[in-house]
Amino acid sequence: MLGADHPDTLITRHGLAAAYEAAGRTEDALTEYEQVANRLEAVMGPEQKLTRTARDDLERASRTLRQR
Repeated sequence: MLGADHPDTLITRHGLAAAYEAAGRTEDALTEYEQVANRLEAVMGPEQKLTRTARDDLERASRTLRQR
């Protein structure tokens, strides 16, 4: 209803990525974090707090995956 690029939709998708990560589904989390971060950057800009948070979470998930 709100659309794929609406901030509330992107925040919800970010929560989904966090849930994937918490469940040990790091690859799924990484994919979702990357998509959300890219969309947030396009919609809200690279310096917006949500964008930076998504990028930070993407980097953390990426490090976790590399450590395996």
